[in-house]
Amino acid sequence: MNFTTAKNYREELENLEKKLSALKKIKGKEAREEEKKVKEKIGEIFKKVFQEFDKNIVENSVKKINQETILYSEFLGHYLAFLDLSTSQIRNIYGEVIKIKMKGFVDKEFDMKKVMLLKPRLAYSAARKKDKGTKEFRVRLEKAIDYLIFENNEEDKEKLFENFADFFEAILAYHKAFGGQ
Repeated sequence: MNFTTAKNYREELENLEKKLSALKKIKGKEAREEEKKVKEKIGEIFKKVFQEFDKNIVENSVKKINQETILYSEFLGHYLAFLDLSTSQIRNIYGEVIKIKMKGFVDKEFDMKKVMLLKPRLAYSAARKKDKGTKEFRVRLEKAIDYLIFENNEEDKEKLFENFADFFEAILAYHKAFGGQ
């Protein structure tokens, strides 16, 4: 995604979120119906954004950190905040990622085991909460984790994991910036 396209999506989302905020202050059935329509429009915009980003999720979350990585993490953090995914749900997994990153890959087999165990943690979190936010979070992160586990050579794993940890940190930061609680 290029910067101009991202800027246009940002502006659309900002305008719709302002409208949504104004509608929340109004009482009545008509306002609630309009609020629902605005939320659906916001969801449609995010769907368009992720149709484009999801094609290259591995490229922009694990293989390298670049401009697309930052844009992707921005929109994902924003979307997760919109879906009311709690910061604590993100931090539960993020804490494990940081422990692995801080320790470094001293014993690659043991460390990869810990990376593999991130998938069941995500699955548990999504099953426990059963909301769209945890599902979307799980789906996108699992694609990156699968690449770390299955689709690259052993020499690159530590560097790729560091990229993944940085990507994850950016998602958390943007989630908070967009009002994630």
